Amino acid sequence: MATIKIFTSPTCPNCPPAKVMGEELKKQKLDVKMFNIVEADGLAEAQYCGVMSVPAIIVADKEDNEIAAWKNGLPSIEEVVKKTK
Repeated sequence: MATIKIFTSPTCPNCPPAKVMGEELKKQKLDVKMFNIVEADGLAEAQYCGVMSVPAIIVADKEDNEIAAWKNGLPSIEEVVKKTK
C-alpha cells in the first residue's frame, strides 16, 4: 500500500487545506503521515524527500520510493487517491 506524506507548517497560510485533505484521506482508510516541518522529525523527512516549501504532498510506495509529488500547490483528493492504486 502506498503512503501519503503531507508536509505543513503552523505558520503557512496555504497549509490548512492540506491538513483537511489529510483528514479526508484518512477517512478513506489510506495510509497518511502528517509532517510538521517545524519539528525535527518533520524537517528531517522534508529534507529526505526534497521538500523545499509547504504545503507539499508525496505519495510513496512500500519501499519509500516516490510515486508522485505535489510540491507547489495542492492536487485534488481524487488525483492523490489515483496515485495510491
